[in-house]
Amino acid sequence: NHLKERKVKKIERKKKRKKKKGKELSYNYNIACHDIIRKGDKYIFIGEAYYPTYRTETTTTTRADGTTTTTNRTVFDGYQYTHAVIASFDKSGQLLWDNSFELYSAYKPYYVKRFISVSEANDEEVEMIFASGKNIYFKTVNQFNGKTIKERKSEIIGTGDDTDKLKWAATSETEYWYGEYFINYGYQKIKNNTGKKKRKRKVHFINKIKF
Repeated sequence: NHLKERKVKKIERKKKRKKKKGKELSYNYNIACHDIIRKGDKYIFIGEAYYPTYRTETTTTTRADGTTTTTNRTVFDGYQYTHAVIASFDKSGQLLWDNSFELYSAYKPYYVKRFISVSEANDEEVEMIFASGKNIYFKTVNQFNGKTIKERKSEIIGTGDDTDKLKWAATSETEYWYGEYFINYGYQKIKNNTGKKKRKRKVHFINKIKF
């Protein structure tokens, strides 16, 4: 349910073509699993889907006789995250509900990581937060039926100086702290055109956020 309508129709067409050939359409993802969360007599699973990406590097070498050779090699280019799945199970392992949503990852990490942080403060709901680029995304799911209660995004807090221009914040992270509070931290590239010279600087920021 995180896919756009156009993408869903494309998948349905592929599914029909495979079925006519007696085959089944399948997509393979790796899942970065979170620790299981216990909510009363239910168990909540959260997993973030990703797959490895590669790029081709071309090298041209000139020999002593003036001739050249070109070689290509495939290089790992990080993990592309696509979406996350949250699901609830009872004590016997039966699936009660599931919900999926897009992750909006602004960069591809070179190691398996978990973008999403989960609040432990609310027993009725599952509150999740994750950062991507200059935005922070919030999503709240009802722990009894899996329906999305609330989702929104907001920009990461600026520098406090109106003359500063925030160019990007590619490496922002969120971590659950305590109660209703999360920590959001990372790096921002700042450009300031006031004064005699243009000032560019890279700063580390830490924000305390109440969800």
